[in-house]
Amino acid sequence: MDNLNNVCICDLSSSDVDQVLEIENSYNLNIHSKDSIFKELNTKIFKYFVAKIDNKVIGFISFSHTLDIEIEAIAVDVYYTNKGVATLLLNKCFEFAKQNNIKNIFLEVRESNQKAINLYIKNGFYKTNSRERYYDNLEDAIIFKKVIFW
Repeated sequence: MDNLNNVCICDLSSSDVDQVLEIENSYNLNIHSKDSIFKELNTKIFKYFVAKIDNKVIGFISFSHTLDIEIEAIAVDVYYTNKGVATLLLNKCFEFAKQNNIKNIFLEVRESNQKAINLYIKNGFYKTNSRERYYDNLEDAIIFKKVIFW
């Protein structure tokens, strides 16, 4: 896939949930459950966007939003990694922030996840803090922030 023109970034629908969970499970993320996604879909503070090709979900981003955005997860099907899909999903999140007058976007990432760190820095995030021994394996979490200018 050299061309991202056939990728659609759209709101998550209930029929997409199983595919989102498959992508998440392929990375052993275990952030969401089917029940939690359906509950979050019915609230105003959670948002999911999916990347699709021909109705197949190839990636997703989930976040909460009030005064700021907190990205919960972003993941792309292994076959489609390093092809710009994650950047498309981040751009949709940035667009959502602008449309809703949200200035700050935060996320956390494992310090060992250099691929994700590079993606975030490339897209204008910067390190603000860290949480020592945050994850189950006692790995540090790095907190990143991006300021959105309208």
